[in-house]
Amino acid sequence: MQATATVSSPSLAQRLRWNDLILPWIMRLAFLGIGILIGLYILAPRQVRASDTHLPATYMALPNGVAQFSSSAGLAASLPLKLADTVAARTVGFAGVGNAALDNQLLLYALTRETTARVTYTMNDIRAPLQVAAVNGDGEVVAIHDVGVGASRLAVPEPHRWLLVAKAGTAENLGIGLGSSLDPESIRKVNY
Repeated sequence: MQATATVSSPSLAQRLRWNDLILPWIMRLAFLGIGILIGLYILAPRQVRASDTHLPATYMALPNGVAQFSSSAGLAASLPLKLADTVAARTVGFAGVGNAALDNQLLLYALTRETTARVTYTMNDIRAPLQVAAVNGDGEVVAIHDVGVGASRLAVPEPHRWLLVAKAGTAENLGIGLGSSLDPESIRKVNY
C-alpha cells in the first residue's frame, strides 16, 4: 500500500488568530466609544456654559419688560429689558451670563417701594464689568456704581426704588447717566 499524506490548510479562524489580534482591538474601540460618550455628556455642557454667548436658563426665565428712559438732554427711548421684581429674581441677576451676551442685555431690579437705607445686592458669577444706575422713587438717576469682575456684592447707599444693571459702557451709550430719568408708568411686562 502506498502512504498518502494529506495537507490540511488552516481554517479562517486559525489564520485570523481571533483571540490574539482582533478581540483586543474590539475591546479597545468599545472603551474608546464609551469614553467619548461620557465626555460628551459631561464636558459638552460645561463648554456651553463657559462660552461668551451663554444665557443661563435662570436668567432667561426672568420676565421680559420694557421701560422708557429720558436722557438729561430730553431724548426718550423705550428699552427692552429683563425685570427682576422678586427677591429670587434679584439674586439670579446676571449670574453666568456670557461676556458677549451682556452686550445687549439690560436688567431692571424693581423694588416695591423706595429704600431709605443701604441695600446690598448679590453679584455672583459676573463675567464682565457692570454699571448700575440707581433710580429714586421719582424716576431720577441719582447714582452710577461700577461692579468689577469677581465682585460678589454691591452696596447701594442712595435711596432708590429701581436699579438698571448693564455691561459697563452700555448705559452711557444709551444716554443714561446722572440726571436721566425713568418714567415709572412705562415699566411693564411684555411677552416677546
